[in-house]
Amino acid sequence: MAKVVNWLAVCSIAFDVQIIARNTVNGESAFYTFEGAARNVAGATALIGAIAVGAEGENDTAWSASVSASDATDAIIITGNAGASGDNIRWVATVRTTEVAIGDL
Repeated sequence: MAKVVNWLAVCSIAFDVQIIARNTVNGESAFYTFEGAARNVAGATALIGAIAVGAEGENDTAWSASVSASDATDAIIITGNAGASGDNIRWVATVRTTEVAIGDL
C-alpha cells in the first residue's frame, strides 16, 4: 500500500497519520501513528525535523508502515508493507493536515 498526499508548491504542512491494517484471511491486525511536518520552497520539498513515530501495535511483526516526504512528487508518502507470503492485508489511513502558504517563495 502506498498513498500520496500532495499539497501546494509554496506551502508548509503539519500532519498526523493514523493507520489501521487487517489481514482479510485470518483477522490479524495492526495500527500505527505518525506526526511530522514538511515544507516546499521553490519546488524543493523536505521534512521539518524528523517524523515522530507514535503508538503502534501489531499481531504480526513482519508488518510495518512508514511516512516520508518526497521531493520528486512534492508529497507525503504513506506506505504499508505486504507482510509475509500469503498475507492479504487491507491498509486504511486517516491523514489530518494543517497548511500555510504565503506568496511565492
